[in-house]
Amino acid sequence: MVPPQSIAAAPTGVDPVHTATIPLNGLTAAQSVELLGIQAGQSLLITGAEGAVGGYAVQLAKRRGAVVIASDLSPDGEFATKAAGGDVYVSASQPLVEAVRRVRPEGGDAVLDTARLGQVLVGAVVDGGRFVATRLDALPQAERDIRVLLTQVGPDAAMLTTLSDLAAAGDLAGPRVGSRGASSSPSGRGGRGRSRQR
Repeated sequence: MVPPQSIAAAPTGVDPVHTATIPLNGLTAAQSVELLGIQAGQSLLITGAEGAVGGYAVQLAKRRGAVVIASDLSPDGEFATKAAGGDVYVSASQPLVEAVRRVRPEGGDAVLDTARLGQVLVGAVVDGGRFVATRLDALPQAERDIRVLLTQVGPDAAMLTTLSDLAAAGDLAGPRVGSRGASSSPSGRGGRGRSRQR
């Protein structure tokens, strides 16, 4: 029997492929953004922004008023900016730390790394900022008082209902069919997230 805290009604009028990505990818994105504690006006780099987790995270961070720097391997970032609403797109084919610092010379307030880039991105974060990874094998070493956190997606019926409602209202765009991120899955094993500081 499925526990009630894992269940929410499927969004009406939404493509089945989109619907299928919400329970794991949508919850991972939502719990990651919540773990970041991002505030309106703060800047956030999201890697893998053309994928399912990253694409949802861009949209959810924008709903919180964040300035989102989206990154992925596509040359134009059309989904990340036009569909998901990212403010700036930087291609991951270039050195990302330098690209972010061209946009925000002091660095971003936070990074959400869904592309498993890990340690190479720490330099893109301001001193005392936050870094959230969605996989344990991409968790970097903390430095400069940066708080390093790991998302471990867990059941949350209320959050899942919110995501379903947003999708049904047309306020949560689904991943592009065939995008590499549509089938991505984090290695979480329950819980809402934990931090590791060194």
